[in-house]
Amino acid sequence: MYNFGSPRVGNKKFSEVYNEKVKDSWRVVNHRDIIPTVPRLMGYCHVAQPVYLAAGDPKNTMVSRFHFQTFYTIQRWIGRILALVRKFCFTVRA
Repeated sequence: MYNFGSPRVGNKKFSEVYNEKVKDSWRVVNHRDIIPTVPRLMGYCHVAQPVYLAAGDPKNTMVSRFHFQTFYTIQRWIGRILALVRKFCFTVRA
């Protein structure tokens, strides 16, 4: 499961149970995104293994080459799917 830029979603117990049940789970975080930092109150915690993206050369970030390529591939597929959805929606309206 790949999660992109999500906020904290549950308490510590929820996070532990989720991480135990969903073994192959990754949380992709842009280092300048504010959303993954909230909410900070009431004991909310992140789930999944973090993968940090930073501006600049991927070799100088905390992201391994595999994760960067995987993220790039997923991003390309999402772009293609959105293009098809837009094309379909505008074709249906016309």
